[in-house]
Amino acid sequence: MFHLYLGEIIMAAGILVMVCGLVGLVRFHTFYRRLLVCSLIDTSGMLLFLLGAVIRQGFTEFSAKLLLLMAAVVLTAPLVTHKLGRSAYLSGHRENTAGSGEKEDCEDD
Repeated sequence: MFHLYLGEIIMAAGILVMVCGLVGLVRFHTFYRRLLVCSLIDTSGMLLFLLGAVIRQGFTEFSAKLLLLMAAVVLTAPLVTHKLGRSAYLSGHRENTAGSGEKEDCEDD
């Protein structure tokens, strides 16, 4: 019975991380900051939620499938986020931060 409550608490923590990430996604206006928040939602929020589901289910065939899904998320989500950010940077996408109170990146050509 304890594992049901523990699983639900961890699942609720995952949902909380996802909701906070969605608020950040709406709040931030630049591409790179939104990409950072999306990676937070994708990796940590989903992993917490799936871990809570595994704990709540106990060890079954379904929880083994969830563990495989968690492994796939751990391996692919950070790589996809990195590739998106890197391809945007290499294609010339730069953030205009002038006027927002932040230092602008200077490049010496």
